[in-house]
Amino acid sequence: MVSPVDCTVSCSTQDTARGALSWATAELDRGGVEASRRVAEDLLAHSLEIERWRLYLEGDRCLTSGESAAFRYLVAERRSGSPTAYILGRVGFYNLILNIDRRALIPRPETELLIDRALNLLNESANRRLRVVDIGCGCGNIALALASEYPDAVVMASDIPPVTVDLAPAHARALRTDGRVFFRVAYLYAPWRYFPRS
Repeated sequence: MVSPVDCTVSCSTQDTARGALSWATAELDRGGVEASRRVAEDLLAHSLEIERWRLYLEGDRCLTSGESAAFRYLVAERRSGSPTAYILGRVGFYNLILNIDRRALIPRPETELLIDRALNLLNESANRRLRVVDIGCGCGNIALALASEYPDAVVMASDIPPVTVDLAPAHARALRTDGRVFFRVAYLYAPWRYFPRS
C-alpha cells in the first residue's frame, strides 16, 4: 500500500502556488492595483484556505482546477475595482481582525491615529471608569478598538443604517467586549441620553 505522502504529483510551474502568485501580481500590476504582490498573496491564501505565511512553505504546491478557478475569479474581482477587504470579508484594524461586507465602509488605516489620540486622553484622565460615545460607528471598529485597548471604558456606539450595526455586536461577542460596548440604531446622541450604568 502506497501512502499519499509518498506520491509525487507533478504540475507545470504556472500551476503551482508560486506560479499563480507571479501571474496574479502581473495581472494586478496591469490593473493599477497598489501593493499587488501582497494583494495576490492575500487572495491566494484565501482561495487555498491557509494562512498567508504558508505560501512561502508551499510554493511548489499544485493548485487543483477548482482552486485555480476560484483564485482567478478573485483576482479579476480585485482588478475590476472591488476592494480586497470586501473580497476577503475581513479587515485588519488596530490589532483586530473584523468581518466586513458592503453594508459598512472599510475602516481606513489613518483612523488608527484617532484611536491613539483617544487612548492618550483616556490614560490622562483621573477617572478610570470612563464612558465613550462613537457616533456613526459603521462596523464598530473604533468602539471595539477602544474597548479592547482600554478595559475600563464603557463604549456606546450608534449609526443610522441598521445593517451596519448588525456587524458590530458579533465582533463585540468574539472579542469578549460585550457588556462594555453597546450598539444602537439611532441618530447622533439620541440613544445615549441615559447612559447604561457601569
